[in-house]
Formats: sequence, C-alpha cells, structure tokens
Amino acid sequence: MKDFREQINYKQVLDAMFDDLAIVDEKGILIYATEGFEKQYNVKREDVIGKSVDEIEKEKTFNPSIAKKVFEAGEQVIMSHKNKKGNYVIVIGLPVFDENGKIEYVVSYSPTSKEITSLQQERVRLLEKLEEYQQALSELQNEFGALKEGKKLVQGSGRAIESINKIKGYDVSVLFTGESGVGKTTYAKYLHDNGTRSGGPFVEISCGAIPENLLESELFGYKKGSFTGASAEGKVGLIEMANRGTLFLDEIAELPLKLQSKLLKVLQSHKIMRVGDTKEIEVDFRLITATNKDLKQMVAEGTFREDLLYRINVITIDIPPLCKRPEDIMTMTKYFVSKFNLKYAVEKNLSPDCIKALCAYRWPGNIRELENTMEHLVIMSEGDVIRKEDLPPEILGGDYSDKKYFELGEKNLSEMMREYEKMIYAQAVNEYRTSVDVAKVLGVSQPTAARKIREYIKESN
Repeated sequence: MKDFREQINYKQVLDAMFDDLAIVDEKGILIYATEGFEKQYNVKREDVIGKSVDEIEKEKTFNPSIAKKVFEAGEQVIMSHKNKKGNYVIVIGLPVFDENGKIEYVVSYSPTSKEITSLQQERVRLLEKLEEYQQALSELQNEFGALKEGKKLVQGSGRAIESINKIKGYDVSVLFTGESGVGKTTYAKYLHDNGTRSGGPFVEISCGAIPENLLESELFGYKKGSFTGASAEGKVGLIEMANRGTLFLDEIAELPLKLQSKLLKVLQSHKIMRVGDTKEIEVDFRLITATNKDLKQMVAEGTFREDLLYRINVITIDIPPLCKRPEDIMTMTKYFVSKFNLKYAVEKNLSPDCIKALCAYRWPGNIRELENTMEHLVIMSEGDVIRKEDLPPEILGGDYSDKKYFELGEKNLSEMMREYEKMIYAQAVNEYRTSVDVAKVLGVSQPTAARKIREYIKESN
C-alpha cells in the first residue's frame, strides 16, 4: 500500500485553503503561487514563478515584498502592500526554518474577506474596550493628581483662588488667614505649584507642633557637636532646605518672640546662621505663612513683632469658613468620596437627599470635618449608595432652615445667581451624567445643558 502522503495533491490542498498564497525560497525566488494569487495581483503565475522578489517588486506586481521583510525580521510579519491596481492588500508572511534554524522558505498569503471582516470586528471591539480602559485610567489619573496636588479642594473657592491667581507670578510674601481646618495648607501648596518657584522645594513646618527648645535647630539647623545630643554630622535647617523654593510656616502666631527676631533678620538679609556656627549661609526662598489668630491683636498685646507682621503680610488672603463657601461643599464632597473609593477599593456614590443634607450642614470643623465624615461614610455605609440615613446624627439633627448660602454684600446678585446655577449643574451632572439627561431633569434644551456643563467644568478646571 502506498504511503498516504504520496496520494495527496498538495497544490490542490493549498489552492483550496487560500485565496492567494506564494512560497519564496531562501534565495528570494518565487517558487509557487496559487490560482488566487493571479486574481489578487493581476498577473499570470507562469510570468512570476522563477523570478526573484526584487524583480517582482520592480515590476510593481506587489510592493514592498513581504518575503524580504520576513527574512529581515526572522519571524512572522503582518503588513499591507500595494498590488498592480494600486489597491492595498493585507498579507501575512510566515518563515519556515530548516533543521539548522535558518529560514528555508517564506510562505505568504492574504486572509479571506470573511477573516478580514472578523478581524475588523475584533479591532472595533478592542478599540471600544481600549477607550473604556483609557477613560477609566484618565479618571484614576485625575483623582491621583487631585490627591497629590489638592487642586479639587481649591478649584471653586471664589475670591481666595482669584487672589492667588493674581499674585502667583509675583515673588512676594503671602499670609493666609482663616479658621482652623479651612484648607490654608492646601492653598499654600497650590500657590507654590502655580507660582514662580514651582520647580523648587516646598518645605512646610508647623510652628505649634514642635517644642520651643527644638524649633530653632529645626528652622536654622546646627553645626556638628554644637550641643549635647547633636548629630556628629550636623544638620541642615528647614529654611536652608527651602532654598530656591517655598518655606511655609503654618501657625506662625506660635513662633516664640526670640525666633521671630531671628526670622525677621533672615528676611532682611537673606542669610542664616546654623546653631553653634559663625559662618553665614545665603538663602533664597519665598515665604508663605498661615494663622487662625488675629496677629494685629497679638501685636497690641506684645506677643507678636509688628515689624515681622509687615514683612510676612505683603499680601493677605483670608480663607472663609466652609459654611460661607456653599459652592465648594459639593465639589469637595465628590472629591473626598473619590479619594476614599480609591483608598479602600470601593465604588460608592451619594444619593441626592444625602447631598442636600451635606450642603445644608454648617461644618464647624470645616474641610477637616468634611473629610473625616466622608471617610466614615465610605467605610461604614452599606451598599454602593450612601444614603441620608447613613449620615451622623449631628448632621441629620440640626435645623438649617436659616442657612445662608451667600454672605450678602460680598457679591452682587448676578454673581450669586451664577454660583447657584453652577451648583445645580454640578449636582445634575453628578447624578445624571449626560447632557441629554441633565437637560430633561432641569427642563432646558440639550444644547443649553451641554454649553453650561462645558462652561462650568472648564471654569472648575
């Protein structure tokens, strides 16, 4: 009985399997082509078999040659090239190796129209999936960026952010005032990041958090062996570390009078001297300070130097308490929910009645209280929706019928109405997502909703 391989007509098999197929040997000579090859490239097989791929390229039967690309790459190649009609043809080239690992033949073929359609459908599906992933990634990057820079905490904050944007290009000392927890540190960082020294360090120190006997060495550093317990290498102070950047002194009112004098001297001379040293070091930094106390009253009481006050408050920016910034509550609430969703790997949203209650509360603890509340809600609430019933008793129990949305006299009616409209659109977008749905719920046209959303989102960013 004959070997079954002798009974197979391989050419018939290849013609049946592929619309067009070509085989090129190791010398680059076309040694076989199917009938479909003739139709695909508008040429007779007998006119090209036995020719090199270089010759066939010159005759523009196909250009470029996939066989040459496979020989160069040493692996499978998928590409498109032109045929004589000037049409592009998708072609796949496969190397066939000999026992020594060298390419002995290159087999090339074009996928069928059905295969191409399937590939195109798969491509569309993958592109759609890629778009979903890119959108998710973009949202994560935005949230991460917000976590890192705090931009979302200041983006809607009226006059304060307007003042910062006016002075960010000027290298002047700035004093932030306001109640505890209103976000003075965040504003200071925002000013640094958007100011003339954004490429330098941002060095922060809380004057009330470090014992008085250690504060001087922390600020100015010390020479090695200058006092008992000092490091053998000495220490660079925070003022020196802020060179070419920004020094942020929070709770400046807590700075002892002795150090107030030394700081004043640094601001006048732009030089410091480490504790225990006799050599002066030049420093160049921008000073930003913050306090929740009345420094003018402290000057009158003799607990704060008047000349230092004049030095640090070239520009004074007051940060209002959160109850006077109702337009920020929704922005910050959404920001903190996103932050803690990311932190705890959950995906929670606020119900409309929950948002209303949060916006009505006066937030005596300001941003710090709001942040703690949002973290509590994300952790403790059941399900994916945070409801009004999940709110702490102190938020639910108050009567806020006399709540002031705006402090009269600070803005005119047009400005207040615009901010209120912005709050409404922010809530609508948060709950309904698309401009079509927002338009329906607010009873406006879709173009109007789309325009307002673009306007307010651009303004917030």
